[in-house]
Parts: sequence; structure tokens; C-alpha cells
Amino acid sequence: MFSFFKKIYWNVFSTHQWFILYRDNGDGKWIRLKQPIDVSRADAFVVMENGKVYIFFEEFKIEERHGYLCVGELNKTKQSLDNVRVVLEKKYHLSFPNVFKYQDKYYMIPESHENNSIELYEFVDFPYKLKKTRDLISNVNAVDSVFLQKDNLCYLFTNKYTHKDCLHSENLSIFVSDDLLKNDFKELHQNPVTTNPVYARMGGSFFVKNNKLFRVAQDCTIRYGYKINLMLVDKLTQNKYEEHLFKELFPPSGYIAFHTLNICKGIEVADGKIVIKSPRVIIKNIVEFISLVIKRR
Repeated sequence: MFSFFKKIYWNVFSTHQWFILYRDNGDGKWIRLKQPIDVSRADAFVVMENGKVYIFFEEFKIEERHGYLCVGELNKTKQSLDNVRVVLEKKYHLSFPNVFKYQDKYYMIPESHENNSIELYEFVDFPYKLKKTRDLISNVNAVDSVFLQKDNLCYLFTNKYTHKDCLHSENLSIFVSDDLLKNDFKELHQNPVTTNPVYARMGGSFFVKNNKLFRVAQDCTIRYGYKINLMLVDKLTQNKYEEHLFKELFPPSGYIAFHTLNICKGIEVADGKIVIKSPRVIIKNIVEFISLVIKRR
């Protein structure tokens, strides 16, 4: 009964807002980037190109909660993003813009589970113009897909939907192909490779440090995206996967969640969530909650 009323409180009387954070690699202090007061920005991915640091991210207006994807240039002096532009928007929700390089071209795999697909886009004019290349996997409800190329194989790590309360955090599955652009991705591993919500859901791109490969995971046990877990990859072949927990990264002071981390050439970007009180949004939440209760009767 207590959890029921707690859920009502969080969904009606509390409004969440995400912010992009950054720091120089190794520096302990996270810096919050400035952003408009009426939007959330999360799922930050970082690319350094032509002497500029580009941050790709999900944005949504707090009152609407419909995600679209943007990019901006990191301005360390102003602690802000310059030249922010929308790069991808659909009728369905988009988030988690996994940007990476393959065969000397930049690509993006956005989270598009509302369209029941894992989609691949190519940058035809980096970093602002995209065109859809193909669906990597169709008829799948999966989120936060991450591409990794290793030993001439293409790996796709993704999180499948299992049940209504799973937060996509109980099924980490791996798909394998020998060509990102042409051939099918197949399940050659014993999927799911983990069902533990402490480690299962992806939280960013893989990275290499001291010749070791790390997977970024988000812990969804306390709440969605509560903290980040860095997993050290012990073995990855086309049909075997092993890892173990290397390090836990807890939310910085003042934040209730901290769920993506990406690293590029000395720059780390992440995101943090706070609780805000907005009368307009609370009224909107109450109306939506009453409508939902009526529909269920």
C-alpha cells in the first residue's frame, strides 16, 4: 500500500529534470552545463572532431516528455553548449543517441523502441545531417543499443523488454554480424547474457583504458538509472561473454539519478537528474493521472 501511494506522489507531485554534466578525464568535480529551464537533457554522447567537442543528447520539453535528439558544441568557458540544433525528431520518442565511427564514417543508433525497431542512421554532413540507412533489427522492443567492433565482428548490445515493471533492465542481449551495413545481426550468445537489473541496462559506449575494455551499465534497482556501474569485460567472442563489476559511480551531490557516461579523448560526459516543483506540470500530471484512472475502470 505504501509503495502505491509513493508511486502516486512521484508521478503527480514531483517533476524530474535531467542535466548534462561534464568533466576533464580524471577530475573529480562534475560541471553542470547551462540549459533552458523548460527542458530536460540527458543521454549525453561525446565526439571530438575538427578541434571541437560535440555532445549529442536527448532533449524533451518537461511538459511534453517527447524526446528528440540534438547536438551542441561544448563551451568550457561558458559552461554551456553552443550552436544547439535538433538532428533527429520523429513522431515516436527518441533518446540515447549512440554515435560512433565505422569505416571512417560517423553513424548513429538512437533508442527508438516505440517504433519496435533498432535503427541505423548515417551522418551525411557531420554533425548536423542524418539519413536513415536501415533497420538493424525489426519487430523488437529494445532500448539503449550500443555498437562495438572487435576482432572484425560487429556487436550490438541492447536491452529487451520483458514485463511492464522491468525498466528494460532485466535482459541484456548481444547480436552479432560481420558487416554493420549489409548483413543480418544474429543472436549467437546464450541471451540474455545477464538479467540482473544492477548491471543489465546499457549506460553508454564501451571504452578502453589501460588496454582493458569496459562496458558502461546503469543500476535500475533503487530507481530508474540510479547509478553507473563500470563492468570490466573479461571475454568477448562471437558466442561467449564474461564480465565483472570494476567500479561504482554514484550520483553527484544534489542529484537522485546518474545513468549515462561517455568518454572521448580526455572529456567525460554524463547526466544527472533532480526533482523540481512546477505548478503547471503538477496540474498537468493530475489531469493525466485522473484520465488514466478513468480509462482503467
